[in-house]
Amino acid sequence: MGSLGRVEILDGGDDYAVGEYLIFTGGSGYGANARVKEIHSGNSGIKTVEFLQTPEYVIGGEGYSKDSLPTITIDTASGANASLRVL
Repeated sequence: MGSLGRVEILDGGDDYAVGEYLIFTGGSGYGANARVKEIHSGNSGIKTVEFLQTPEYVIGGEGYSKDSLPTITIDTASGANASLRVL
């Protein structure tokens, strides 16, 4: 099926908000949808993210392969310096 299953937070960054969306770019698949679920209390860095249901796709999208994973950016108003990757 090729669904994305895990996002590794290499650096949570600063000043993010719960609910900000992750943007998946590139890769071999489509339909992945995720958002910031929790932030750290001290610097508002990203603590956890969660995949969301996209209509007509399974959670995590479809068609992704380990050889062609997407990159992640965050749609944010004030956050900076986070580094996340798909595993």
